[in-house]
Amino acid sequence: MLSPIGDLFGGAFAPPQTAPKPSGRRRRILLAQPSLGLSRLLKATLGDDFDYWDVASGDELAAALRQANPDLVMIDLALPGPDVLNLCASMQDGRANGRLSVVLLSSTPLASELAQVAGIDATILKPFRPLELLDTIYGLVGDEVRRIRHLR
Repeated sequence: MLSPIGDLFGGAFAPPQTAPKPSGRRRRILLAQPSLGLSRLLKATLGDDFDYWDVASGDELAAALRQANPDLVMIDLALPGPDVLNLCASMQDGRANGRLSVVLLSSTPLASELAQVAGIDATILKPFRPLELLDTIYGLVGDEVRRIRHLR
């Protein structure tokens, strides 16, 4: 059944369906976003398959990384505080339990080139398309079943 959001997109968007995780632990996404509205939009788009942590500045990010132990960080290039690209590069060095996936959100087309230098896994340009976001996130967290379902 499509949601009211699906009606806005001509029926092309169905919200994510929740299914048990094989590992028994829900995946964690750390949203480093200066805008509460964008953070809410990201959560609504991704649905309830994830646990979310929110920070609004680069200064809050380091502590949140230790506490949340996220699987993925979605960081906005416009995040106030220390340089976002340097923060992203340092995230990979400090990850204790394996690789941390990082997605950069930006309204700047040049961000993709800058992101590659900083070791960022993916860049999503704003305004983003919901299906592009879902495809990127599920691809990075290794959930191929959900990724394919959302592409249909």
